[in-house]
Amino acid sequence: MEGGCRKPEPDWGCVPVANRSITRKHPATGAAAVRRHGCLPRRHRPVVDLKAAVLTSRDGPCVRAVGQVDMDSAPVLHTALDQALDTGCRHLHVDLTGVRFIDSCGLHVLLDARRRLLRQGGVLTVAPSTRMVGLLEMTQTRPLFPSSVPPGRADPTEEAS
Repeated sequence: MEGGCRKPEPDWGCVPVANRSITRKHPATGAAAVRRHGCLPRRHRPVVDLKAAVLTSRDGPCVRAVGQVDMDSAPVLHTALDQALDTGCRHLHVDLTGVRFIDSCGLHVLLDARRRLLRQGGVLTVAPSTRMVGLLEMTQTRPLFPSSVPPGRADPTEEAS
């Protein structure tokens, strides 16, 4: 069957993953099972360690994310960014200071939101975590995301004065 699961065993629920072969042992019998139809057993579902919320400030909406942004949690960030962009804002701030890990999937979500906002004539600013800065420098995309201070937080340059 294309794209779907063949009848899984009763105690195996399926989670869609990219089309790849997965070898797992059946929990009850211990027999190896190769699943080539793109499903993971229920007990191997990915753990999403990301909280993302859309907040409002005097400067417009702000998306604040805390946790890890990877292949499994990127849709959470994407949904929050979509909610903020659907308001028709022209300036969107993304606070990623609470992000402990971010990979290329998270970067893709940010680039997609930036592209959408640019089409509306707006700008996307980011308060990056140290992990995010490393990723932006490595991929040479840092100039695409102007840095700013998260709304409601003090500017570190003002505190130093």
